[in-house]
Amino acid sequence: MSTLAADEANDIKQDLETVARLELGETPEVKQNSLIQLRQLLEEDDGFQVPPNDDLLLVFLRIRKYNVPEALERIRRYFRARKNMPEYFEEVTTSSALYETVFRKHKLIMYANERDQQGRVVSLTSCGAWNSDICSLPELFRCGLWAMECNLLEEETQIRGYVAVLDLKGFGSHHLMQATPRFLARLISITQDCLPVRLKGIYFLNTPAIFEVVYAIAKPFLSAKVKSRLHFIGSDLSQLCGVIPSELIPEEFGGTKNAFDNARQERLYKEKEGHFDRIRQCGYQTKSANCVS
Repeated sequence: MSTLAADEANDIKQDLETVARLELGETPEVKQNSLIQLRQLLEEDDGFQVPPNDDLLLVFLRIRKYNVPEALERIRRYFRARKNMPEYFEEVTTSSALYETVFRKHKLIMYANERDQQGRVVSLTSCGAWNSDICSLPELFRCGLWAMECNLLEEETQIRGYVAVLDLKGFGSHHLMQATPRFLARLISITQDCLPVRLKGIYFLNTPAIFEVVYAIAKPFLSAKVKSRLHFIGSDLSQLCGVIPSELIPEEFGGTKNAFDNARQERLYKEKEGHFDRIRQCGYQTKSANCVS
């Protein structure tokens, strides 16, 4: 690495440490003490297999700004969800037919290679382009959840946060029939109450009138904080310029989406595949199960 590149990397690291300290209250001492406390509490939880390294515990401490009791409750919810709703947590691999269909062929889920102006990772899910001939709705959610978890393993995403963009162009009655109250309640419960994600904004694009029915069903399950971060945008996507990376905005609105390259994200997915093999051995298991490092 050149001296200039090394200096830039050091500046980014220092800036990230500043954000972590100011927004999360993270310092080396707070981090160390909180990890010790959280690990001790989890070890006292009968039947819970504690992750052997601190990386996963740290993600949950950051989402709760080092409030150890709240981090404990969030990690318990996460592993209960994995145990009770395994159909949403089954791993997707880059060699699977489902990945080929959702990510490569139809590009229903895309992550910007660049972060936004605040350093947050940005995803785009083309909900309106989905139909049951491509995959089931639970399978689409499973893909989105897996991709989100892969990105949450990045330290910068844990600290700076996550922005979701949902494109509803083409959303109609056939989508409405699939979005049952039970499914919506589960989707919201997992993403809002279980995952260790700093959700900084959700942008709905090309919102049709029929989507009001879905929102009316979902609204009672949403926290006040999440509702305050929802943004409904019509068909003029030029409003997004300067808000999200241009590669997720169509060319006709000043972006470069038509030239989107998924290569960097695919490398990230491949790098993180081993994480899911390890995490399956942790959490609420039979007493004979052991976590692996």
